[in-house]
Order: sequence, then structure tokens, then C-alpha cells
Amino acid sequence: MNTISEIQVSYHPKCSVMSLIKSCHGAYEVIIPLFNEDMLQYKEIFMVLYHNRANWISGYHEHLIGSDASNVASAKQVIVIVFKVNTFSFILVHNHPTRSTKPSSADIDITKRIKEAAGLFEIKVLDHLIIGEGFYSFT
Repeated sequence: MNTISEIQVSYHPKCSVMSLIKSCHGAYEVIIPLFNEDMLQYKEIFMVLYHNRANWISGYHEHLIGSDASNVASAKQVIVIVFKVNTFSFILVHNHPTRSTKPSSADIDITKRIKEAAGLFEIKVLDHLIIGEGFYSFT
């Protein structure tokens, strides 16, 4: 007799109060405390803020910690979490250890690929923030 593994999907919110994002500044204010301050100038960290239909943050996920010069975020992994938490929109965020907020060609490319993938499922990428000396917003 063959057995098949069961796949379970779950999401367990840790708080009853969620944050509402109204601007790129609001997103920055919410996300910056989630970064380990000691790592901001050491390694690139790629996070995503996931939102419900009313644009309240349902949670965040730290997708990747890269090197001091780059990270290779995966559109597939971002979209996997989108489905897991049944999100309707999200904001991409990562830091540049150099403190420059100028988007690299890789930043532009991953933003485009993730937007295209999300768009196939009518899910919106609200913004992509680059944290450095202040922040850069793709919107």
C-alpha cells in the first residue's frame, strides 16, 4: 500500500492589532524596527510586508540574508508566502549595506519579476523600499 504525505498550510498571527500602511513613509516606520540595526551596514536583508484586503499588515517574512554586496531574492519564494497567508498586496523591502539607496539593476529586475508573478494572480506589489541613508521608494 502506498502512502502519500499530507501537505498542511497554516498561518498563526501573533498579535491582534495590525498596522495600516498609508504611504512609503508609513511602511518605512513599520519595517525599520524589524531590521537588526547591527546588520544594516553588514549584510543585505530582504523582507516583505504582507497585507490583507483592507491594506492592514498581516505579517512580515525575512526572506533572505545575503552578503555585504548582494542578495538573490526569489520571486518564487515571495509568491509562496503570498499564497500561504492569502495576501492581497505586499511591500518589498531590503537594505543596502553601503547606505546608498540607489536601486541596482538587480533591484530593478527582481522588482519587475515579482510584480509580473504577482500580477498573474491579481496581487499587487505596493512598493519596494531600499533602506540605506534614509530610504528609496520605487513608487
